[in-house]
Amino acid sequence: MHRYRAYGLSVASNEPIPQLRPETHDAPPDVVIDFVGDEPQRCSVANERLVYPLDPNEGSFFQVWRTAGGGVRISAAYGDEYAAFELDPTASLVTVAWSAGSPLQDVLLYLLGPVFGAILRLRRTVCLHGSALVMGGRAVVLIGPKSSGKSTTTTALLGRGHALLSDDITGLDFLEQEVQVRSGYPGVRLRPGSVNHLFGDVEALPRLWSDAEGRQQLDRRFLSLDDREAAFHSEPAPLSAVYVLTPWVQIGSPHLEILDPMNGLLALAANTFVDYLLEKEDRIREWKSLSRLLRDVRVGRIIRPFHLDALDRVCRLIEEDMAHSVVS
Repeated sequence: MHRYRAYGLSVASNEPIPQLRPETHDAPPDVVIDFVGDEPQRCSVANERLVYPLDPNEGSFFQVWRTAGGGVRISAAYGDEYAAFELDPTASLVTVAWSAGSPLQDVLLYLLGPVFGAILRLRRTVCLHGSALVMGGRAVVLIGPKSSGKSTTTTALLGRGHALLSDDITGLDFLEQEVQVRSGYPGVRLRPGSVNHLFGDVEALPRLWSDAEGRQQLDRRFLSLDDREAAFHSEPAPLSAVYVLTPWVQIGSPHLEILDPMNGLLALAANTFVDYLLEKEDRIREWKSLSRLLRDVRVGRIIRPFHLDALDRVCRLIEEDMAHSVVS
């Protein structure tokens, strides 16, 4: 078995997961990932409740069910290919099946995204859909809608000497004295335009998806920090600020607005990760947690010009606000 550490969990897998950080540990793992190969019957649905998408007629290639026993089934099916993930109710066992013609590289993208989100959710971990860094010993989280530049801004801040905590999934622990952000894995997913801007050439970073047929339109790149020890923070860090990145707008210079409690709560609730798995009692618990976060943490909205040339100014704005909040 291969052993890893991610999001505060010890993970054992019978297949290598190159993106995760290896762990040497003799104790029983928190999560076992069992890759079983081509077993299409695992895509069948019986006595299960569809939670994503809510409309069963939508025809989405990606679907999520809550099982009768309280677990989760996730399926991605396209053409003759599929990937299926079964999580037991405690998220201690994840069974992975996939079609013989599908590269494992592509299956792992679902595992490291919505499946890990489901693992954390079943373990009642509050998750934001955003990226997190450590700046001056404190955690900063960037949230916002799709294509708002979370990973791009995170990568720019890495270039200014700060360290990554997690990308895409931000797991939070509400301790007695503070809120902590869990460490994910040492890598960032980027769009080609961002790679061109930050590194000068899209080919500077490898593709996330394989070169198998039908992946051409899914061009994403991966920045691995495995060889940059100082650029990845492998331990949890206390949360100091959350910044909401708005969609790019036509303004001259970026500016920051500190949100009042109501707007801050709405912004946080709108940017949680895989919230379709939450039952009624989970949602009540989560709103209480997010309300507490607002008491302990600075939440602001960053409004930015509609071009990547403003990225450096956005980074300086975050750094200056963090410095000011720490001094205050």
